[in-house]
Amino acid sequence: MSRRDTIIIAVLVNAGLLMVLFATAMRPKKIDLAPETLVIGESRKEEILKEAPKSNLRAMTESSLVITEPEAVIFADHLGNESIVIEVPQEEEIIAQDPMKYVTVTVKKGDFLEKIAHANGTTVAAVMEVNHLTSTKLKIGQSLKIPLPSQGKVSSSPTEDQRGEEYYVVREGDNPWLIATRNKVKWEDLLRLNGLDESRARRLRPGDKLRLH
Repeated sequence: MSRRDTIIIAVLVNAGLLMVLFATAMRPKKIDLAPETLVIGESRKEEILKEAPKSNLRAMTESSLVITEPEAVIFADHLGNESIVIEVPQEEEIIAQDPMKYVTVTVKKGDFLEKIAHANGTTVAAVMEVNHLTSTKLKIGQSLKIPLPSQGKVSSSPTEDQRGEEYYVVREGDNPWLIATRNKVKWEDLLRLNGLDESRARRLRPGDKLRLH
């Protein structure tokens, strides 16, 4: 083989090598995207799988969980060992009160609020509050609820208030003459103390209160 043939062969070999290198350089590289590796402590591995059964952690294989030393993983614990105290408001104790008792009085001619309240051992303010009155003016025939004294039940026997005034609560079958005789009061005095005349005295009803002294 001559020197010329040797040079031609060398040139062809070099050209072939360049083509191979060029083709290799143009081929795209395959990039493997490895799944993200979750690094947790071994003591939390099973706990995480139990706490999130529907999460993507359940689909991961055992090989994808990389176990490290517990000291290498820090878990946030905002509360630590502190206890939480929830204060429940206590319900206020409701004390049942006895319902207030009343007598019904029908306003007659000559009656006024102070007179009615005084005759029944109560106050004008109490009568106005119970009957939702905004004025002391009364009408003949008007019915008023009069609160009874809270010391006890209404007694049919005469009662005496703190001012020494004695009262009598009318019962079924009573009449002014019988009340005056029974309590040793003059008929005229009974009418005068209660602002009554003979006609109005005949219209007394059970529950009405009469002043005796």
